[in-house]
Amino acid sequence: MERKSFKENQCKKKGGKSVKMRKILSAPISILGSLIISTSSFAIDDLDKLENINSQKLDEALNEILQESDIWKEIEELVSSGLDIQINWKIPTRREVIYYAKKFGIENKKHLKEILIRGKRYIPLIKDVFAKYNIPDELVFLPIIESSFDVRAVSPSGAVGLWQFMPKTAKHYGLRIDRWIDERYDIEKSTIAAARYIRDLHSSFGNWYFVLSGYNIGEYAVKRKVGDRYKYDFWELKSRIPRGARNYTLKFLGTLEILKNNFLPREKFKEDDVDFEIIKVRKQVSLKEISEITGISLLELKRLNPHLKRGVTPPYNGIFNIYVPKGYKHTVEVALNMKDLDIKLSLINIEYTEDLNDIEKEFNTSLEKLETEINLEVNNSEISSIEKNKRVF
Repeated sequence: MERKSFKENQCKKKGGKSVKMRKILSAPISILGSLIISTSSFAIDDLDKLENINSQKLDEALNEILQESDIWKEIEELVSSGLDIQINWKIPTRREVIYYAKKFGIENKKHLKEILIRGKRYIPLIKDVFAKYNIPDELVFLPIIESSFDVRAVSPSGAVGLWQFMPKTAKHYGLRIDRWIDERYDIEKSTIAAARYIRDLHSSFGNWYFVLSGYNIGEYAVKRKVGDRYKYDFWELKSRIPRGARNYTLKFLGTLEILKNNFLPREKFKEDDVDFEIIKVRKQVSLKEISEITGISLLELKRLNPHLKRGVTPPYNGIFNIYVPKGYKHTVEVALNMKDLDIKLSLINIEYTEDLNDIEKEFNTSLEKLETEINLEVNNSEISSIEKNKRVF
């Protein structure tokens, strides 16, 4: 929705007051009083005071709030043309939604700005993953509510990461959690897990509002309260949904209302906002080693890889992500390959009849791995051939 300046919104004055000002003054006191009262004194239960206000009046009040807020000029400076994100949901103008739109649009505008600054680097990746799972663009912004786009966020209940996974749900969707790694902190892998979880919730509910409540407290927790009536209108059943999950859903819808009318689709995120690259590794690699051979700050590598508990990928089989600063992916890959080449060159110089047990000890590897990785043919414990162009580790 295109916004106009305060001056542009002024109409011709009549009797000392503009038409716009008369519209505000004619709005019911219960609307404007509720919308300008401080958050500390306005609990969610106070929304009942707006019960009889029609949606047109609420919409008018919301528009007045949004046009008077100066946060959007600040936010516009953070983004420019690039990644196209669409918000197509028709968000109902209800008193509960207005309440949360007001909180984010005015009272918490600085906090919203900080969240969006953090989120810029992750949103392109999230959008790409969600598109593959047919998840709507609206839910790209769910981390605003979940974690404030803080990858290291930990809730009092133990939910972790950008998507606030509890251990049981995380493991169910393929995330590893052990003494070496916690993939709830892995941006890409946790986003894939979140997409799969959201997809499954939608397959079960068929309604995105119930999906939101289900994501907050779990699918079966919602179904226990509403039974099979989740197939019907969310607004008719919302009183049956536990308070926390209900308010969670309303809070997200209020946030979408703010983003839809004052941020998107006029402004877009850029791929250039992403400040990291991902390297896939199958072997054990330490962040300290990467720092030493590339010059990347170890502190920066640890910041980018909170999922690696010990600063090293696990020793067991698997494909693991290592995040490096943008522009360093090729450098790190070359450095790791050079390390492999050094090992290969050492092997090539081994005496023709050297005992294989000594080779295993010297290079801290196994005969089976040597055979697999460099096409080593063994005959009577002697090396008969080495293919030079394959990696050892």
